[in-house]
Amino acid sequence: MDQAYEEVDYLKIGEICRYYGIGTPLAEAEPISGGYLHQMRLIHTTTGRYALKVLNPEIIARPEARPNYLRSEQVARAAAAAGIPAVLAIAVQGNPLADIAGSTYMLFEWNAGSMLSPSERDNRHARAIGELLYRLHELELPDMPSPSWKVYPQSHWESLLERGIRSHMSWAQSIEARGQALLEWNKLYEDACVQLRQKAVVSHCDLNPRNVLWENGSEPYLIDWESAGPIHPTMELIDAAISWSEQEDGNIDRSAFMAVIEAYAKAGGMAHTRIEDAIYGRMGSMLDWLEYNMRRSIDTAVFGEDERKLGAEQADLTFASLQTLTADVQIWSEWANEAFRLGILSRSEWI
Repeated sequence: MDQAYEEVDYLKIGEICRYYGIGTPLAEAEPISGGYLHQMRLIHTTTGRYALKVLNPEIIARPEARPNYLRSEQVARAAAAAGIPAVLAIAVQGNPLADIAGSTYMLFEWNAGSMLSPSERDNRHARAIGELLYRLHELELPDMPSPSWKVYPQSHWESLLERGIRSHMSWAQSIEARGQALLEWNKLYEDACVQLRQKAVVSHCDLNPRNVLWENGSEPYLIDWESAGPIHPTMELIDAAISWSEQEDGNIDRSAFMAVIEAYAKAGGMAHTRIEDAIYGRMGSMLDWLEYNMRRSIDTAVFGEDERKLGAEQADLTFASLQTLTADVQIWSEWANEAFRLGILSRSEWI
């Protein structure tokens, strides 16, 4: 267990069960696979099975974190009300967050579905994601803020790189070897933000294969809504197309990529900016994730050993993925434009 997290022992599970009114625990909480930010536990009680999310203490301590979590659950509940298969956090007196014995939790009813590996996914799943994304983009929620387009200044990247070099981080060596590449990517994202700020919808904002459980391999359930909120629709669509077409070797499958976008267009969706700008928007999200993991890998005052190790791994992987993305912008743009054309044509023929 990382030193930044409190141990979820049997006594604490008892407190959690009493708070949520879910009976008595039958065993110790079991670690289960989850996301890269938080820890997950499976709880067995006298009333059933539940998934417990132990929120990252560094994340939840941020001033904006709690309002963001409350807003994300608002989006998830609106999606569920519209018939979208959203897995919702259990709320107590309207609050999905539980502060118990020094830690913050979210609790979910257990879902028996499973994530699909690249070898298990096909174009049926890609089309289902495209259709769901269109339905999400049709949601209307009042009083949602505008998207946040965070661009880090050059001095911030240079400072992190210098600290990484002093700490002998492999990601720092990779970044240094590529010269000005990181700053050039940052500028491409900054320029794209001018267009991306012109349109926003409310959506899941992280619809990758780790955040969809499939029951019997065919019925999707959307989980991990903590990023939900306003986003540019074409940016999220391109992000989903890339995520759902990525193969085991990291290459992008053209057929699956196009299937996501074609299904979205056939359902009624359209492109609201140049595809290149949408791809650079995804680049910005990756840069944000890179920045967090660079900090996570070297900040011994905030992160424990396990968290720093994970940060170093994710920083390496994200930098490598950024290099792949920049090499494929043109070809992905061509695929996306063709998929939109085919989807709109299919929509016209169906009408």
